[in-house]
Amino acid sequence: DACARAAAPSYAIGTDALVRHAGHGRLIHQFLRADSNTRTDEYGGDPARRARFAGECILAIRKNTARHFPIIIALSQWDAEDSPPLAATPHELEELLQALSTAGVDAFLCHTPAFTRPAFPGNPLTFAAWVRLLSHKPTIAELTGPLSSSSEFADILRLIHSGKIDLIAHRPVPT
Repeated sequence: DACARAAAPSYAIGTDALVRHAGHGRLIHQFLRADSNTRTDEYGGDPARRARFAGECILAIRKNTARHFPIIIALSQWDAEDSPPLAATPHELEELLQALSTAGVDAFLCHTPAFTRPAFPGNPLTFAAWVRLLSHKPTIAELTGPLSSSSEFADILRLIHSGKIDLIAHRPVPT
């Protein structure tokens, strides 16, 4: 209910979209992660059940906005460099994304410590690229901090031009 009540004013004033944060240890993220969600009821266990709470939030937001109003969910693969990932395998990630897509997510904003870091061992695809591949939804890769070099900018352009991601969000870190 709180998610829905918070979304209604944004929609009413004419915002273009809403981002529901489900990363970095926030409540929804705690439900999504296997290491923090040890529940044995319908909100815990397999990835689809862990995504149930997030899905209910998305459905409540949709109910208080409109069918055409874009809802973006922000996910993070890692909380910190040494934390376990949100999804241990591509299959697990696909189950989470399917549950969120079914609930009505229109796009995904992907946070990672380094946006070009491979999401899973043995495969060079980034978290955002995996999300795009598995969800078939628009995907935004977030870059945090300053661009460190022109080669990093070239990497960003290559990901966009290859169709592995759709947009880049840049959140500079204040100095």
